[in-house]
Amino acid sequence: EGHTHPNKEIYQIMTDGTAGRDEPLEIHISTAGYNMQGYFYRDIYLYAQKVKKGIIKDEAFYQVMFELDEDDMKDENFWKDEKLWHKANPNLGASPTLSYMRNKVILAEQSEESLIAFKTKHLNVWCDKVDIWIKHSVWTANQTPINEDDFKGRICYAGLDLSSVIDLSCWCLIFPKDEGGYDILPRVFIPKDQMRERVRRDKVPYFDYIKKRLMSTTPGNVIDYDYIQKQIEDDCEKFSVKLCAYDRWNSSSLVTRITDNETVEMVPFGQGYASMSPAVKQIEVLALQGKLNHGDNDLLSWNCSNVVLKRDPADNIKIDKASSTEKVDLMVALAMALGIAILDLDDKPEENVYENRGLRIL
Repeated sequence: EGHTHPNKEIYQIMTDGTAGRDEPLEIHISTAGYNMQGYFYRDIYLYAQKVKKGIIKDEAFYQVMFELDEDDMKDENFWKDEKLWHKANPNLGASPTLSYMRNKVILAEQSEESLIAFKTKHLNVWCDKVDIWIKHSVWTANQTPINEDDFKGRICYAGLDLSSVIDLSCWCLIFPKDEGGYDILPRVFIPKDQMRERVRRDKVPYFDYIKKRLMSTTPGNVIDYDYIQKQIEDDCEKFSVKLCAYDRWNSSSLVTRITDNETVEMVPFGQGYASMSPAVKQIEVLALQGKLNHGDNDLLSWNCSNVVLKRDPADNIKIDKASSTEKVDLMVALAMALGIAILDLDDKPEENVYENRGLRIL
């Protein structure tokens, strides 16, 4: 069941072990799941889809997928349609039996958790986790490639989430678009000598993220703030970074050096409801509108899927790092960047039409 594996470590060991075989054969048998940032969905399932559609020519890769088509799922209650069950269950009637499936539908009508289990296990539909904040299909919709050279000279805002000595540090830039919304350019840093241990401990494919240039390693076994400072300085020279929000509680000498060098104006940004709620709510709104373009960044999508929200009695929300079992640092940096952008853009005085022209007499 490849969809249950948190990373490709076991798979990599097994596939590397076939090197001495004359006729090695790998067989993957799995239902769908909800880890759409995992290796099985990204490296196996999506690859199989491309082979199936003829996008990739690979005569050594044979795929058989029993699943529904997109048109089958246009109706939100598609999972109740018994005529569709046969597509995902070629042996329907024998295994599983119709009575079994019908009983599962009754349970799915009463529980969201049971519904997701029914869709993934019996209809091979990839789903989000029960407690997901922003659905994967929403977060990854309307994406276009990110080419940072296209952003040269463009106005942008930044969020800086600095870590402890061995954790992830994040510097996230967002560029307002004329038609509304933002382009997102994330930078993530991890100590190079801690990589293998972090992959083993966190069960996260950091090496894959490095290969895809979604994150960078800093020299040594602790986070190198000089390396991050150099990246910030390079970005500020390349782009027009107006403001950078940072967590005042976790500020360091790096923030002081950036301020003293006048690299960019640094603005302390609280992590409580008052500061975070408008930004987090706006992230959700923009995502639903398809106005957050991150170029289908796997690392950011993984962080987004890990977010757990905390609410106060007034329905204000914030990202709860303590309750988020996986990494959310990049989403925190994004929220701070968006929060400072909202404050700056909303604070602009209304344009006086008479400043650029005289009176018009009719």
